[in-house]
Amino acid sequence: MSPNTDRKPPRTARGPRTVWAPSRATTPADTEAGVEAAQAGSSVPLGATLDTGGTNFAIFSSVATSVTLCLFDADGVERRIALPSRTGHVWHGYVPSAAAGQLYGYRVAGPYDPAAGARCIESKLLL
Repeated sequence: MSPNTDRKPPRTARGPRTVWAPSRATTPADTEAGVEAAQAGSSVPLGATLDTGGTNFAIFSSVATSVTLCLFDADGVERRIALPSRTGHVWHGYVPSAAAGQLYGYRVAGPYDPAAGARCIESKLLL
C-alpha cells in the first residue's frame, strides 16, 4: 500500500494568539507585587482580542470562583492579573499593557470534583 500523497499536513497552531508555558517553575519572587487588577473589558468575543490600546481577555467557565490571567515576559517571568468581571459564565478583563505577541495563560480557582465535571486546579497553568 502506498502512502496517500493527497493528504494535507497536520494542522498547526493558528491565529494571532501566542500561548506559552514557562520553561522553569514560577517562584514567589516572580510575583512579588501580588495579583494586579485589569479593567472590566468585554465578555465577547471569547479569547484574546487585540485593539490599539491593549488586549481584552475573555474565557468561559461555569464553575470558576475566580480566574487569573498570567502574562509572561521573554525570560519566563510570570505577572498575574485577576480578571475582574464576570458576565454569565464568561470571565473577562482588559489589559492596556498587553500587546501583540504577548505570552499568556490562565489559572482558574474553583471546585475540584471530577465526577461533577469540575476540575479547577489553580496551581496549573491553562494554555
